[in-house]
Formats: sequence, structure tokens, C-alpha cells
Amino acid sequence: MGQLVRFFRDSWAELRRVTWTSMSEIRASTWIVITMVLAFTLAVGVIDNILLFLFRLVLG
Repeated sequence: MGQLVRFFRDSWAELRRVTWTSMSEIRASTWIVITMVLAFTLAVGVIDNILLFLFRLVLG
């Protein structure tokens, strides 16, 4: 039981030493991720439609 208490006490002490990301940095990073996902989705969709067009052209 003593080891479990020590584990939680040490874990709590470690969490107090962590430098947490600010809310503004989290928001900025979130918008970057959303923007990149949308851009990647758009690029894949465009490539998919181009390939679909080419396959239909070749295969009749």
C-alpha cells in the first residue's frame, strides 16, 4: 500500500513541474491541424477525380 501512495505522490509532484501549453497555443495548433486536414482532404479528392476521369477515358 505504501508503494501505491508513494507512486501517486510522486506522480502529482511531477505533474506540478510540467510546463503546460497555453490555451492560445492550443487553439492555434488546433486550427493548423483542421486546416491541414481540410487541405489534404481536398487534395486527395482532386487527385481521385482526376484518376477517375483518366480511367474512364482509357477504359471507355
